[in-house]
Amino acid sequence: MCVNLYPRVFAQFNRRKVRYVVVGGLAVVLHGHARLTMDVDVIVALDHENARAAIESLLELGFSSRIPEDPLGFASAQRRSQWIDEKHMMVLTMIDPSNPFFAIDLFIDPPIAYEELAKEAEVKLLGGVEVAVCSLEDLLRMKRLSGRSEDMADIEALGGLD
Repeated sequence: MCVNLYPRVFAQFNRRKVRYVVVGGLAVVLHGHARLTMDVDVIVALDHENARAAIESLLELGFSSRIPEDPLGFASAQRRSQWIDEKHMMVLTMIDPSNPFFAIDLFIDPPIAYEELAKEAEVKLLGGVEVAVCSLEDLLRMKRLSGRSEDMADIEALGGLD
């Protein structure tokens, strides 16, 4: 896991005042279950200014889009809709060219909206940087919505089986 690479991303988001919540594998780790994850799943507020600030933050750190698209299109609701319709995209993946295994996945159409996740989000420290992480309850709910076997394993590991 590339935990040492994450703090610089979140420090940059915090500097730019990006409204975001970490979900997925890193959220599982930050809620106490050690598991391997190379990418970071993030849900951001999708208003134009915030979405643009998220992309500009990553561009400033040297990240680039995994697909041949202008990542600034992420700030446009119309462009995100086209990506969903035409490319069946769920996330825009931004990669660090110096470490292509390190990726940030920004949800284009999140299963739970940022505004809802932000209400219960927790601030956790990662490498001395404050990181907004979805609540355990919301994380379990997102994992249940996906239904993937790896997500069911995460639910069990986090004690979320009913």
